[in-house]
Amino acid sequence: MSIAVPIVPYLVSSWLNVSMYAFELVLCGVYFTRRPRPRINKAGVWALIFADGLCVLSININVCQSIMRGANQLLFVAPIAVQIMTTYISAAIAQLFFCNLFYALTRHVWVSGALQLLIFVHLGFSWASAILLLLNPTTIFGISFTVTAVGAISCAATDLIIAICLATKFAILMRGTIPGHATRTLVRRILILIVASGAVCATITLLMMIFLLRNNPAFNFLFVLQGRVYALSILGNFLLGIPGNPHEETNPSQRFGSTFNDSVVFRIPSMVPKGSRPKLSDASGSGPRSMAHETQFSAVSPLPYTGDGEESVHLEDLRSPSSCGKANFQEA
Repeated sequence: MSIAVPIVPYLVSSWLNVSMYAFELVLCGVYFTRRPRPRINKAGVWALIFADGLCVLSININVCQSIMRGANQLLFVAPIAVQIMTTYISAAIAQLFFCNLFYALTRHVWVSGALQLLIFVHLGFSWASAILLLLNPTTIFGISFTVTAVGAISCAATDLIIAICLATKFAILMRGTIPGHATRTLVRRILILIVASGAVCATITLLMMIFLLRNNPAFNFLFVLQGRVYALSILGNFLLGIPGNPHEETNPSQRFGSTFNDSVVFRIPSMVPKGSRPKLSDASGSGPRSMAHETQFSAVSPLPYTGDGEESVHLEDLRSPSSCGKANFQEA
């Protein structure tokens, strides 16, 4: 039995997919050269590289089979199953990072636990559909399709919930800002907010869900790229808060090339035991500092390197002058 597959959409999506994966590898190289980085985050990046590499390979195999025409159904379905598994591994890694970001900002144990449960639920549905495909390829348009739809819908719902939770928290933190700043500053702030909240991933998965329910071929096009979207979102968040030289103090306003001297930094601790984290005084090479000095900086002071146990998310400081005494919000 053979499966007819539209060739042109597969070719276009595969070319774009390979390009995005190449860009992902470049960002990974930049990330690993800026040391030191938390081990758990490096492990997550390596997992993304491996999962996305398998996904890209399986997609290219399917493209070759669609060009050959008349490929055996089992040979065609096996790469699809691999693609489903690896795509939702990337989704789970990205969502777990955003969940950890939300927990670090709010310390809401129950909400964070519920978000993690949603992540593993959609991962379970997706893997179940892939296993069903491998065991019985004839179910590709039957029960496997239904389970895949449930997994895609639950993944989209998880993305939306996480994005809403993070966007709400960021909106609360940015309350009381000064209106009327330059357009460039506003655009940068919105861009960083979108990337940090995972709204890009949520939008892609929501569109996929709509196309899937309407049986639109655009679902296949977006599904091919979904894993790379998750990976690039995570790498963008990681690289956003890493100075180019970890041994030098970096002023965020100078790094972005703007004329503003103020910046808000939300320091997000990684999942590393506190005892293994170096102190700020060790990372910067200066003498001992008081805890108050480590957690509070003026709006115009340089930002020290965050150390091995933390990632940072930079947002523009548009608050009123009366509140500029504390430009750094750090979770203990």
